[in-house]
Amino acid sequence: GYQEIYPCQQYSIVEKTRDRPQQFVPWDSSIMNKTICFILLIILAFSMTAHADLTSAERRRLTEAKALLTDAEQRSVDEIMDELERTGFPQEHLLIYEAVAATFRDIQKEYGHDSPQSREQLLGKIRLNMAYFQLGGPAGEREGMGELNRLIRRKLKDYLPEDIWDHPELFHSLN
Repeated sequence: GYQEIYPCQQYSIVEKTRDRPQQFVPWDSSIMNKTICFILLIILAFSMTAHADLTSAERRRLTEAKALLTDAEQRSVDEIMDELERTGFPQEHLLIYEAVAATFRDIQKEYGHDSPQSREQLLGKIRLNMAYFQLGGPAGEREGMGELNRLIRRKLKDYLPEDIWDHPELFHSLN
């Protein structure tokens, strides 16, 4: 005969023999439990190594750099750390982040950006100038680029280490 089927049971394997036309067999729960445990183990292993790329000294440096940005940086230190570690070159990107933060501090002191909105705009302008360098913009100063942009680029160049400019994954050349 047939096995009685209840609507609340889950069935996923169909067994067919010569004597019986079709009989539903429930999924083996031990296989499912092992599969779920294996998936959870993989997720746990990845989450434990989430901050393995930055040392405690580098994390401290990141926290200090974020403090320089006052309320202009909306992301938390953990969010920034995760972003840096996803780049493939977290130490080099930390150097860039520190250069941006130091440039922000210097210009804010010099020009006195008082409102949160003006600090956010200043940080955005500094980041755009850093992106300009990274995407192949010449490091030299040009006419007509504005006094603030010249100052930002000069300070970024001062705060970045000399050898970082030759990093092919961070700074691209248009030549």
